[in-house]
Amino acid sequence: MASDHTLVPVGDEEYVLLCDCPRCGAALELPLFAGVFRQSASAGQGGGGTSHVEPMSCMCLDDHPNRPHDRTGCGAYWTLTITSTP
Repeated sequence: MASDHTLVPVGDEEYVLLCDCPRCGAALELPLFAGVFRQSASAGQGGGGTSHVEPMSCMCLDDHPNRPHDRTGCGAYWTLTITSTP
């Protein structure tokens, strides 16, 4: 999983996750939408915090051997755990 990441708000309902691909090291800007955070927070109503796992994938534009010409990324995928606190 990407170890260093920064979440940047770009509007009321959208964020951009800045991170490096764990496989190819490309700098990525991955969109996340507020619904992911609201979903995680509403699931946690009732005391303790909760987590939501969001799938992520590399969408870099770097050249990678054997990648189809109509695709992006190196093929890496991972999960990001979004945790809400009470």
